[in-house]
Amino acid sequence: MLPELSRRLALSGIAHIGFVSRARFDTDAPSGFRLGELAPGAESVVVAASAGRDFWESFARYAKEHPGWLARENPLDDFTRIAVDEATREMTDVVRAFFPFFSFEPRLPFQKLGVLAGLGQPSPLGLLVHPAHGPWFALRAAIAIATPAPDVPPLARVCDTCIEKPCITACPGHAVTVQGWDATRCVAECQKGEPCASGCDARRACPIGRDSAYSPAAVHHHHTRGFLSHFRIIEDGARN
Repeated sequence: MLPELSRRLALSGIAHIGFVSRARFDTDAPSGFRLGELAPGAESVVVAASAGRDFWESFARYAKEHPGWLARENPLDDFTRIAVDEATREMTDVVRAFFPFFSFEPRLPFQKLGVLAGLGQPSPLGLLVHPAHGPWFALRAAIAIATPAPDVPPLARVCDTCIEKPCITACPGHAVTVQGWDATRCVAECQKGEPCASGCDARRACPIGRDSAYSPAAVHHHHTRGFLSHFRIIEDGARN
């Protein structure tokens, strides 16, 4: 079941998966957010992610084939849901899918799941960093399944061995620090206009995974169409 799910997800560019067992998922989960409560019958979670340009290219092809798609409120989120629904169709072991959208409830701690699944480690950018793809990497879904899956060891924290930390010095708004990402400062700087309104110098400065950097079109979308998400992060505060 797992190899087939992986193959199907990869068709849309979601080519990286990791696993979290029910026991590990529930270790620090508060009441109401344990896997047995959220997805009765599930034994593990498949954390699905994309890296580089493949997922965006799949999205762009889909949008081109469906005129008016880009006019939707959340076209990339909607495409993600369709891609995961298609990949899990008629797979009887799939219990439920969760997404990291602000419009989706319940909101799972996706970054924590990504770490537990061995997909990345936190960075000063506020993003998970993958050892090969760097910050050009995104968690797309968490799929609860009835199949037991083995836990994996966490990845090494690659940022800890980065001495120069160019992401910190590259941020004009001083929103990237050794303590982490300051969302308030980031949004304030983006509101001022360029260079932050249409791209992130700090993200581009990361020396890891530069060959996986998103296309200009993808970066533009995330910094314009996705800009409302920055405000929601501020407003939701402790929900993250």
